[in-house]
Amino acid sequence: MAQVADLADDHPLPPASDIAPPKKSASSPKPTAAAAALARAREQYAKAGVALTRARDRADDLSRHPHALRAREIAETQLNALRKVLLKSDTVKDTVELTKLDPAVIVFGTLTFFLVFIWYDLFNIAFPVTTAVIFARPAYHAILALDDRHAPPEDVDNTLAAFVLLGLVQTVEAFFGRALVAVIPHYFVLKLALFYYLNHPRLQGAAKVHDKLLKNLVATSPPFTPSPLPRPDQDLSPQKQQKLYTPKSFSKNGYSTSQL
Repeated sequence: MAQVADLADDHPLPPASDIAPPKKSASSPKPTAAAAALARAREQYAKAGVALTRARDRADDLSRHPHALRAREIAETQLNALRKVLLKSDTVKDTVELTKLDPAVIVFGTLTFFLVFIWYDLFNIAFPVTTAVIFARPAYHAILALDDRHAPPEDVDNTLAAFVLLGLVQTVEAFFGRALVAVIPHYFVLKLALFYYLNHPRLQGAAKVHDKLLKNLVATSPPFTPSPLPRPDQDLSPQKQQKLYTPKSFSKNGYSTSQL
């Protein structure tokens, strides 16, 4: 013990303030908040992927269940019956031939388009949309009539009358369009319903309106002078054509040579 005390006296301890703290061992830096958030996001993404895989497997199992197969069979049967009913309409049949789409898709798509853009007038485009829809059908039938010289006369008359009524309605809308929309509830819906009746090939509504209303309005006007030109379906020989187009024939039909 005396030797230890002598050794302590020979080598006194330094004051506590001069003693350096022990060095820490080198370790990885503390992760930042962004890195921690990224790690949590990756963990949640992995969990979501596992949950989605389980849900997909569960849905596949349910789709192979006998009740699900039976429900699918019933739905297909009802859908085929609906297709047969829809194809009885000439309008749907013509649209299917033109677009090559399923009739159910055409009808449900048309209903959705009608509700969004016409009934609720989303984006305020009901006016141009209804005008384009109303113009499309008589224009299509007019093109068919021009290509087919043997088209039924009643179809041609109804198409011409539909164009006359369309021009009349557009003229009225040009002057009083805002007033009509403000006064008449669901004006564009009623407009579509009216022109559906006028353009329908079975109803022949435009021809009926012409016979009962427009014909009486123009009955008092002077009749048109018959044209000396031949009809497109009239086959004339060169001799008859030369005789038809002579100044004498024009004067005979009420035309003067100065008008040519």
